[in-house]
Amino acid sequence: ELYDSPFFVGKQERIFFEQSGHKYEIAYWGGLGIQRDSVLAHIDIFKNAASAVEKMMGYIPYNRYCFMLLYGNEDCLEHRACQTDYSGSNVFKAGRTSNDIFRFSTDIYHEFFHIWNSKIIKPIELGPFDYQHTVPCNMLWFVEGVTEYYSEKMLLKNGEMSVGFYKYYAGTGIERIQTRGGYKVMSLEQASIDTWMFVNDGTEEYDYDTVFPNYYIKGCIVGFFMDV
Repeated sequence: ELYDSPFFVGKQERIFFEQSGHKYEIAYWGGLGIQRDSVLAHIDIFKNAASAVEKMMGYIPYNRYCFMLLYGNEDCLEHRACQTDYSGSNVFKAGRTSNDIFRFSTDIYHEFFHIWNSKIIKPIELGPFDYQHTVPCNMLWFVEGVTEYYSEKMLLKNGEMSVGFYKYYAGTGIERIQTRGGYKVMSLEQASIDTWMFVNDGTEEYDYDTVFPNYYIKGCIVGFFMDV
């Protein structure tokens, strides 16, 4: 677990809560402009994500979990017993919108579900990690896309997403895949491999509209049909 845990060093603001016998911490640097009252007002986002995953999977495989709110507009990353959220600096300060809160909620649910789908249920390439070399994995679409599907499903079941909005949200994803040519020329497996081998290291340029299918979105759609 130590290898898969980032270090957050310096003066921090910390909020603690307990739920179902597990300890949770929300940590952030006050200099980001994050308003503590705003975090507390939306603390149910974190609590609901934890309870939703526990209810779906049966139990939670840790004793303590930490949400690290860092600087940035978006993006998050899962770890063994924590997640780093690079959007907290925009969400929990003045000027935020309801859409900002919703997008943040989807990120929290997504990264939280990764404690199962990528940390426990995982392709062999994703653990133990080889930190010295690129690790191609043709199942990245399942790790990310199916996680995205279940995070949306849990938001829907928790009442944080309406049925109407879910249909709209899913429909825009299907439309995006069908109106871009990537799904016709590259499989999800190949897209999973190429994002590790070429896209992320900048050695090859892709036209994302015509060649490279978004494995988050298409993987989510496949996850939906697998569940059906």
